[in-house]
Amino acid sequence: MSFKTFKLISALVFLTFKRGVATEDSSGTVPSFSSIAEALGYDCIVHTITTKDGYILTLFNIPGNKTRPIFFMHGFGDSSRTFIVRGNTSMLVSVAKAGYDVWAGNMRGNEYSRDHVTLNADIDVAAYWNFSYHEVGVYDLPAQIDYILNKTQQNRLSVISHSQGSAVFFVLLSTYPEYNEKIRPLITLGPLSYAQNIRPPVRLLILIAPVLEVIFKALNQYELFDRTTRLIVELLCSLRPFGGELCEAILLSTAGQSDDTFKGGFIRTVINYYPVSTSVKNSLHVAQNSNSRRFAQYDYGPAANIARYGNALPPAYDLSKVNCSVAILMAKNDKLSPIEDNVMLNNSLPNVVVYEFVERSPMNHYDFVWGEDMYLILHPFILKLLERYQ
Repeated sequence: MSFKTFKLISALVFLTFKRGVATEDSSGTVPSFSSIAEALGYDCIVHTITTKDGYILTLFNIPGNKTRPIFFMHGFGDSSRTFIVRGNTSMLVSVAKAGYDVWAGNMRGNEYSRDHVTLNADIDVAAYWNFSYHEVGVYDLPAQIDYILNKTQQNRLSVISHSQGSAVFFVLLSTYPEYNEKIRPLITLGPLSYAQNIRPPVRLLILIAPVLEVIFKALNQYELFDRTTRLIVELLCSLRPFGGELCEAILLSTAGQSDDTFKGGFIRTVINYYPVSTSVKNSLHVAQNSNSRRFAQYDYGPAANIARYGNALPPAYDLSKVNCSVAILMAKNDKLSPIEDNVMLNNSLPNVVVYEFVERSPMNHYDFVWGEDMYLILHPFILKLLERYQ
């Protein structure tokens, strides 16, 4: 069934759907993931796990049917909160209402996964922040998936990933193909992989990434979107009368225009939690892939590559090994995951079961998780897709 049909049906089904947004609390900040979940009437269990290389990650679980576990993974500079911050109309809530056992994961370095067995993110900066999305794929994901499957006593789980949250799964499944048997299906929303056709203004930053790398190293800056940056963002975006409008315009210029993303003053909610910390190396890895036109491991330079990989070029991820069922959902106005990159991705994967645009125009990269009317348009389609694999 197409998105157009779902749009007509779901408009009737969801007309009386209770809506809400995780707005600021009295302190002016957006509540935590667990606070939002509990305010919406859900139990939320907080789990911590440790990866093989010592990073301590937080997993949130909204209990449901243990035979139907589903794992959410956020994108670049984001956290699990992105899937619930729209309150009752959030994607995660739609899935929880359908009875799934919901697990929301976090990448190392973000607001919920900043700890380490031996390193301090604020002191041991060069060592702690020495990771890109490669390490998330080969360390963070296996640790979280195995933990969920152990807790639920299931052999496989479903996955919903957004943006770079999809790229890390492609890393995992091409590096450790045995994990294909543990995932059914992998639903990717605006997936970021090849990154060759990202539009300006982000494209301009990608082009000057080698220069930015030198500057960051000179400043001993290994964390991206640190607390100082967050304070500056919140200050600028809070300036009256046009601070919010300015920040909204900046975000839309990077992700693509849409009249749905920040409806109802939602920009105030977003700027009080987004973006969250990641590593400079993570952003440089994206830029390398874009500039080299390859979806490959991190490029340390010819000499270091030979020592590490046995070749002057870093090895490309072999996407032919990603043989689990993959759904690729796209937005027509997505500047960060444009159609050209998704055509390459679709041609590289052997088992794409859905390859479609969401029937909304205009729609941008953020709308998958923040769009106000996604509960009418996107969520019913995803739930129907999930049912095919239960």
